[in-house]
Amino acid sequence: MNVSIGLLGHVDSGKTALARALSTTLSTAALDKHPESQRRGITLDIGISQFDMEDFHITVVDCPGHASFLKTVLAGASIIQALLLLVDLSKGPQIQTVEALIIAEALGLPVLAVLNKADLHADNAQKTQQSIEALAAKIGLKNIAFCTAAAAKSEVSEVKIALLELLNGMKDSVLALYAQLKTRPLLLNFDHTFPQKAGTILTGTLIQGVLSPGTLVQISPGSTIHNGVFTSFPIKSIQKFKKGVETAFPGDRVGVQIAGVQVPSERGILCQSMTKIRTVYATIRMLKSYKNGVSMGQIFSVNLGALQVKARLFVAGVVKKKMMNKMLDNAYKPKQEFDGIIIFEEEIDFVDSGKILGVRTDFCAKTNQSTSRIAFVGQICSVSAQIVSSIQYEQDRKYTCVIDKVVGGKLVIKKIDGIGEKTAVGMTVYQGSKEVGVVEREFGQGKWKADITEEYNSVIQEEIWIGESVLAEWKTGFEQ
Repeated sequence: MNVSIGLLGHVDSGKTALARALSTTLSTAALDKHPESQRRGITLDIGISQFDMEDFHITVVDCPGHASFLKTVLAGASIIQALLLLVDLSKGPQIQTVEALIIAEALGLPVLAVLNKADLHADNAQKTQQSIEALAAKIGLKNIAFCTAAAAKSEVSEVKIALLELLNGMKDSVLALYAQLKTRPLLLNFDHTFPQKAGTILTGTLIQGVLSPGTLVQISPGSTIHNGVFTSFPIKSIQKFKKGVETAFPGDRVGVQIAGVQVPSERGILCQSMTKIRTVYATIRMLKSYKNGVSMGQIFSVNLGALQVKARLFVAGVVKKKMMNKMLDNAYKPKQEFDGIIIFEEEIDFVDSGKILGVRTDFCAKTNQSTSRIAFVGQICSVSAQIVSSIQYEQDRKYTCVIDKVVGGKLVIKKIDGIGEKTAVGMTVYQGSKEVGVVEREFGQGKWKADITEEYNSVIQEEIWIGESVLAEWKTGFEQ
């Protein structure tokens, strides 16, 4: 039985050491083999390895622990059925510990929290477990178990026992899910590509459907549209951890050799039939851990499996901002859902894989710890190639501002002039052509506080920024 297990946690918590201790078969991307990963001493991309326990064929998906790689982590989370959460006992829960718990709650994943470095800090185990239990309860995560390890010394026997217990507990539900997934349209999320003279080798996880050599497939990015139809390419061969196979099933980690196409991206989707869409209708649940509110047409980075694209969120049937905000306020109550409309800023290649996540990638995890960057989870109901004509979009507006001060790593900007008298909350802040942050709340008369992007947070110096001119701008991105 195939099961994919994600390794998540804060940077330097010991994820790659645990993957090394557990695994018996390594992929070309396992254990930080990338030269830049080795130079910097941290995981920069998804690493894949494998081992067997009783009836389970387990694929380990080692995800980066640094806050800057949330997009990569979410790509990894789209292909797993359970989560191993590594926590360094010398430090306790950290920023990415919390974010991993939020991902698990949003996607309904069971969690095994591995309290690592127990050989050195065993006295901290009880306190750390209690802290994680409190965080999980606050987030709304219920399915969590605990064990200890000393991954650097390969002392992982307790992890194997606890993991086997977790897997046996979810065996029936996973088998039932795979039976359904076999009958669904083909979808493979790939995360590494290896160009060849006459084609490309893609490595990834088969999400749904069945794949065999000779199958004609479409690839995004890679396929182009000719006479209204995406071009297709033949599968030449399939391997599972360097062994040739004639058929791949949901959950299989495979390498796929494709003839006749050079794939221009490391990540994407492989399928038999995809379509161009602009709008998704979905049942939306706002996460308890997201505290920043949502304005009419708020921009999110929306994750659909291996893809992450910018889109705006609206409430179905609501055209006025006050009505929408009232509904969204109610949506923050536990277990409350609403019918949402997600409109992408450009056409995307789409294959339905069920759930989507809405993320605020403009937030800096370090300076914005009071709220989750992951805002909502949605279940796709239907899609459309068109933009919904009934939505009343807000007009574009912009304010010229100056930086008044920097407080706690956030900009306080002061309005000088601009078009319109509405609040700047939710507007993007630009310095020249560079996006430097997003306004999160008012900060006195004519002033707003803006969260700084991850890129700029590490380089801002107050003496350089004070008094400099910036532009706060709201663009709908849509034609009225």
